[in-house]
Amino acid sequence: MTVTPCDTKPCSLYKGKNATITIDFKTSSAVTKASAIVHGILSHIPVPFPLDNPDVCKFVTPSCPLKPSEAKYTYNYTMLTSTSYPSIRVGIKWELQDEDGNDIVCVEFPAQIV
Repeated sequence: MTVTPCDTKPCSLYKGKNATITIDFKTSSAVTKASAIVHGILSHIPVPFPLDNPDVCKFVTPSCPLKPSEAKYTYNYTMLTSTSYPSIRVGIKWELQDEDGNDIVCVEFPAQIV
């Protein structure tokens, strides 16, 4: 998993600027539909962060359906860090889930909104 740009730890997400998350993964089951579920973790409490477009299939290569195989899939999603977000340190949990709500992959990383 990478976040671009991410020149520090925690990753600095700059208000009014785009950030791209890239997740390489494999799947152990066939998946025809998948959604990205994102939470900000504040004081150990997950706060939902709805994406403009949570449809994983629009942002994954090779394209859906996902098949259990040796193939590696790459999910790329670019989003704007809103200027209305508070300047805080936050954990980010990014899950790709199948149509039944099962995790295909889950990543977490620390971030600082600046």
